[in-house]
Amino acid sequence: MKIIISGKNYDLTDAIKKRVVDKLAKLDKFFTSETTATVTIKGEKIGDIVEINIPVRGSLLRVSECESNLFASIDTAADKLERQ
Repeated sequence: MKIIISGKNYDLTDAIKKRVVDKLAKLDKFFTSETTATVTIKGEKIGDIVEINIPVRGSLLRVSECESNLFASIDTAADKLERQ
């Protein structure tokens, strides 16, 4: 699975990118290598928002999670996506 990570109002560090890639790596068993996951990380006043979008066979798997801690947002969003 290809992963595209972008940030809005947020400076993406290597640790953040590594955490996203590690968490989404466990979803590789569900998708082909040509599937593209788009991850957007936004810094807002209410907290850090993580949005993950994966187009699959004409539909879209989408998860959005907002927590005060960015790594908690990434973990929760990846877990929700795995349950979908």
